[in-house]
Amino acid sequence: MSTVTRHEMPNGDVVFYDDPKHSYWREHDELRGKCSGRLTGASTISKVFDLDAFGPGAGWGAKMTREGVSILAADGLAEPDSLAWLASPDGIYDRLRDARLRHTDKRDDAADRGTNVHDVVLASLATTGAAPDLPSLTEDEAGYARGLLGWWLDREPVGERSELVVTDLENGTAGRLDLICTIDGRRFLVDLKTGKQLRTSAHVQARGYEWMYTVSGGEPVDDVLLVLARADGSWLECECAASERDWLDAVQVYRSAAGIRRRQGAVERAAA
Repeated sequence: MSTVTRHEMPNGDVVFYDDPKHSYWREHDELRGKCSGRLTGASTISKVFDLDAFGPGAGWGAKMTREGVSILAADGLAEPDSLAWLASPDGIYDRLRDARLRHTDKRDDAADRGTNVHDVVLASLATTGAAPDLPSLTEDEAGYARGLLGWWLDREPVGERSELVVTDLENGTAGRLDLICTIDGRRFLVDLKTGKQLRTSAHVQARGYEWMYTVSGGEPVDDVLLVLARADGSWLECECAASERDWLDAVQVYRSAAGIRRRQGAVERAAA
């Protein structure tokens, strides 16, 4: 059974989504089961606006690594001989990897958490208007789910579309927006995030969804909202602070960076 789904836009453009690979494509050969013409996801594009590679982001990664090492070391203190892995960077990395305590594992867990909250809570609210059963979520996920439920009950949105694939084939981008809804007589595109705070890239990503939604033939919305659901069950709503120009600049910077990498790679291969 194919894991690739076909999505046709109101303007006739078609995008294929490969679920296991979380990737968007221009073409899909059903006979060969192969996709071609990869499109870049909105979340990937928008990350060029997170300028803290050597700031808070790096600090968070280092903190996660320290916590992971301390957890493993504490488990081995009763048997000092079992702490030999601490003697080398490779040994430390291997132990962190095996225990899924690297900062990248934490990042991936956060992404899975957001996906689960979307799939279980947002899908139910958008399609039926009813609160879903939360036992299928972990304790951590349930806190974020309560935040989303709180926002829904307070703001009373009327869902129109959810989990909608959008694209801009000219710029080679695609993504899946969370929700199109009406609140107090105004139509909004809503992007849900889970965590402690909204990053700059979240605003750019949400504006990218609006751009692609409109380019692919969707009826323009009145505004774009970001909703942050927190672990303690609270929530924050704010208007998108990024402009269309910000999104298009992000696309251009990402493409330029990719071009530089290709040219540099060609130079290195020629030199080798």
